[in-house]
Amino acid sequence: MKNIKKPIIISGIPRSGTTPLGSVLSSIKGFSMIYEPFNANQGMIDVQFNYPYPGKNISVEEFQSIFNNLIQFKSSFKKGYLKHDSLAKRIFKTFFGNESSLSYFKAKKSSSTNQLLIKDPFLLFSSKELMLKS
Repeated sequence: MKNIKKPIIISGIPRSGTTPLGSVLSSIKGFSMIYEPFNANQGMIDVQFNYPYPGKNISVEEFQSIFNNLIQFKSSFKKGYLKHDSLAKRIFKTFFGNESSLSYFKAKKSSSTNQLLIKDPFLLFSSKELMLKS
C-alpha cells in the first residue's frame, strides 16, 4: 500500500476555480489529483447523489466508509455516460473510463504519489465531517 499523507480536499461552489487550482497543485512532483469522485454521474459507484451531507442526507458511517475506500484506493467508478455524449465518447468511456475514473487510476498506479488531492465541489457540505478526520 502507498504511503499517502492525509488527503488535501479542494472544494468550493461550482465554477469557483477548484479545477484550475487542483490542476496546478497536481503538477507538483508527488501530488496526484482525483477529479470529482463524489459526482453522482461519473464518480464512485457508491455515490448515489450529489452533495453528501453526513448526518443529514447520508449517515456519517456510510460517508466515512465511502471516503475511506476512496483514499485507500478500494473504490469502483461509474462509466459516466451523459445524455448528450456522442457514440464515440460512449465507446471511449466504456474502454478507458471518464475523467473521474481516469484520474483515480492514475493516482492509484503512480509510484511517485505521496500526496493525494481530492478535487470535488460536491464535498462542500461534507467539510465538517472531513475536518473531524484530521
